[in-house]
Amino acid sequence: MSSGPLLVVLVLACSLLSARCAPNRPHIVFILADDLGWNDVGFTGNSDLQTPNIDTLAYSGRILSHYYAQPTCTPSRAALLTGKYPIRTGMQGYPLSPSEPRALPLDHKTLPEYLKDLGYQTHLVGKWHLGYYDWKFTPLARGFDTHFGYMNGFVGYYDHYMNAKNMSGHDFWRGTQQQKHLKGRYMTDLLTEETERLIEAAAENENPIFLLLSHLAVHSGNPGKDHEYPEDDIKRFSYIKDENRSKYAAMVWNLDKSVGRVVKALAKNDLLDNTLIVVTSDNGAQTRGLYANDGSNYPLRGLKFTMFEGGIRTVAAVWNAQIHGQEYASLTSLFHVTDWLPTLYEAAGGDLTDLSGMDGKSQLTSIANDGENDSQYNLRSEILLNVDERLGLSGIRYKNWKYLNGSYLNGSYEDHFGDYRNELYTYSMADLAKSEVAKDLKTKFPSLPVNNKAHVSEIRRENTIQCDKKDVRSKCNLVEGPCLFNLHLDPCEQENLYSEEQDIAIILQAKLDTYRSQITPQLNTVDDPAGNPKLHNDSWMPWRGGSICRRDQCPRSAATTFFSSKLCFAGVIGIF
Repeated sequence: MSSGPLLVVLVLACSLLSARCAPNRPHIVFILADDLGWNDVGFTGNSDLQTPNIDTLAYSGRILSHYYAQPTCTPSRAALLTGKYPIRTGMQGYPLSPSEPRALPLDHKTLPEYLKDLGYQTHLVGKWHLGYYDWKFTPLARGFDTHFGYMNGFVGYYDHYMNAKNMSGHDFWRGTQQQKHLKGRYMTDLLTEETERLIEAAAENENPIFLLLSHLAVHSGNPGKDHEYPEDDIKRFSYIKDENRSKYAAMVWNLDKSVGRVVKALAKNDLLDNTLIVVTSDNGAQTRGLYANDGSNYPLRGLKFTMFEGGIRTVAAVWNAQIHGQEYASLTSLFHVTDWLPTLYEAAGGDLTDLSGMDGKSQLTSIANDGENDSQYNLRSEILLNVDERLGLSGIRYKNWKYLNGSYLNGSYEDHFGDYRNELYTYSMADLAKSEVAKDLKTKFPSLPVNNKAHVSEIRRENTIQCDKKDVRSKCNLVEGPCLFNLHLDPCEQENLYSEEQDIAIILQAKLDTYRSQITPQLNTVDDPAGNPKLHNDSWMPWRGGSICRRDQCPRSAATTFFSSKLCFAGVIGIF
């Protein structure tokens, strides 16, 4: 790239996101779906579902084509909020169970805490799932000014109860106040309405906001009610003959409508010009098995819980006014969930030298790059996928190579699932143009990428994964031994090159050994019977009491009662 275009990119990065270059720090709205599969949005090329709002936002901004998260929800959220691999925090194991006395350790500063240092108001709407057995581990004590949502990994979409391990309890909160009166309201709508309310309030406040909309959608509901959705929405998916897939389509449709409503709220309150929007998922879909939602990662291999591409390579897109409509919509370099903290911190005007011990790297310039030469901005050649020392699982990606060792549940989630190709469905350009996002973007930007059929077709083609390998000499079976893939040639992980590429395998094994030597032992522990909702008015709640006060505002004392903690916090954010 010549010095001229490079200068343009650097200026764009400055105007795009950095508060050090402009007086108006950006609002940040981070929309995190739960268990949304690679094949569940339109811009990846194969889906039989309808996501016109998500797609329009993606085509208009930047698609992160090689974005990686963790295999399950708790580790992914820990990585997002700390900028560190889960092995640094002890959160690399199985997701938190509802009565497990475990939480994200207090000695790790979180993304909302960093942003509060820069003057941001911080809000969590939806799922937490990083521990709540003591109030000091809950969102209001970990950097969020407000929380409207639930503590556990999922709840029923309408009754807001979580049923697990022969126990059942209500789990829906506004701060420290239970929201049982909202029973019967659809969770996706409730979380969206709260987000709209917070955006409207932000328009009246001089401070920027960081808003993490952490959706329940499209995680399965309680056993027996895996798919919950407004009944009127199922009709539009009559072309999908698989009944469960059509129900899931209705759930995704409501997630997509939520994205449209959020963008509309930003436009209505004149905040769209100065907002950075992220849409992504915490991990891949779970087509079958535990907490199956009938999502699809196809043609990627594997499901949630695995380190195959289907479990960890997730959909992701970023939009901002300054990157709207650029010619190149796809960022092809590696991007990891840990990168969000330094990226957003720099976006908010923070000095990266403030950060230490981070595995994440700021991808600010990568996002601003016009796509002419991604390699100049590729800050990552390596991603630790995970090390689970208890289950004997490990994985790493290095450049185009990927190494995996150890099998989860004897390989039951490690095949190719969810081939829902549908001859009755045709991708609709007209639906993109009619989407809520298109309507609101058009008020600010007369030229919309979704009105350019050639542009949309090219971006979809770029993000459509083809699995062409037919003559495979050695298939991967992790039950039998390690696997090595060249993802550039084999993105669907069909051919195991471990035996014939031993030099590469040895290098990657050595890298994993280095990470193993740095592990903080995982914190997973046995459930505490005292957490049973029957002991707490049929509610999942911080059963060991403690204080909700933040570290910099109230002293932490084991003797602090729940009552006194409420009094202390009342003066901080005026909840009571």
